[in-house]
Amino acid sequence: MSMLVSPLTGTVLAAAPSGRSGLASGINNAVSRTAGLVAVAALPMLVGLVGSAYQDGESVAEAFGTAMWWCVSSVLLGAMATAVGLESDVRRRASSSAEHARVPAHHP
Repeated sequence: MSMLVSPLTGTVLAAAPSGRSGLASGINNAVSRTAGLVAVAALPMLVGLVGSAYQDGESVAEAFGTAMWWCVSSVLLGAMATAVGLESDVRRRASSSAEHARVPAHHP
């Protein structure tokens, strides 16, 4: 996962218009920190690792396996959302380019 963060961040920030690069960077940082907090605070509760369960090795191992499946699911959902979003953006840009190509040039 960590091998993807730097290239992904660079790609996202490069895709932002130069006038909005600060906003894009801020949103990227906010999402990153929020995801980290959710992983540390909410994920253990989501998989049932609360209270004295931290002291039982079998409970921790079982919760870890369940947590990894939650993480895999969230990565796959993110990938699908990205694919759908990029596809619609590519279609929008292609239709915009096609419209500009069809406009006849005005010759005086």
